[in-house]
Amino acid sequence: SQSVAENIARNQIEYLFTLPYLDPPSIYPPIAMPAGYGASAESQEWILGDSNIEKVVVRVTHGGQEVLVLETLRTR
Repeated sequence: SQSVAENIARNQIEYLFTLPYLDPPSIYPPIAMPAGYGASAESQEWILGDSNIEKVVVRVTHGGQEVLVLETLRTR
């Protein structure tokens, strides 16, 4: 399940970079994933008061339990 979660997280990050930039805080839509898995991608301001750089936190769950958290930075 760990390798599947890593693939989901990487694919989620690749997908969100194809989407228009959303000012933080915001939630990016999830990708399709295998049964039993879930993912979320939420952005936060990286530097307080500067919405041009955001930290995106991707969380992957399996069977309702969080199995992986991956973070990346994104700029406007």
